[in-house]
Amino acid sequence: MPLIMYAATGASQLKVERMRAFGAQVRLHGKDFDAAKAEARCFVTAAADRNGEHLFVKDGLEIKIIEGHGTIAMEMIEGASRTGIHLDAVVVPLGNGALLNGVAQWMKATSLATRSIGVCADGAPSTRDSWRRGRHSVPILYQCRDDRRRYCNPDADFGGGGGHV
Repeated sequence: MPLIMYAATGASQLKVERMRAFGAQVRLHGKDFDAAKAEARCFVTAAADRNGEHLFVKDGLEIKIIEGHGTIAMEMIEGASRTGIHLDAVVVPLGNGALLNGVAQWMKATSLATRSIGVCADGAPSTRDSWRRGRHSVPILYQCRDDRRRYCNPDADFGGGGGHV
């Protein structure tokens, strides 16, 4: 199955090269992650209209991806154990929560005394802002290149972040 990934035009060149090295077709669009994700949703919707079913995968809600994130914690625990180090805490970058979720689940299962701490970058505060407001604070209206405006209910339109369109 061909894999098409969307990234912002300013995405890390190293990340883009690694995605391509694994066989993905990478399409760069927009100034940030949200713009690239909105374009991906537009592509999936338009492609489904043309030739059938396509799959939109959002990493924060796909359990297999979150499990994969847990392998980072597994490697940290194994490395610390080999060197006789106890991990008091692990600090994890927080975007949509998938990475922290995977790492924290593994830590909770294998190293109860280790705290998992999520941190947000100043330049990407949407998760922090949502947490402070007690609700999701990212707009659900997005605009496609064909100038059509679409509203997205992620649970209904994209199966909770991943699903068939």
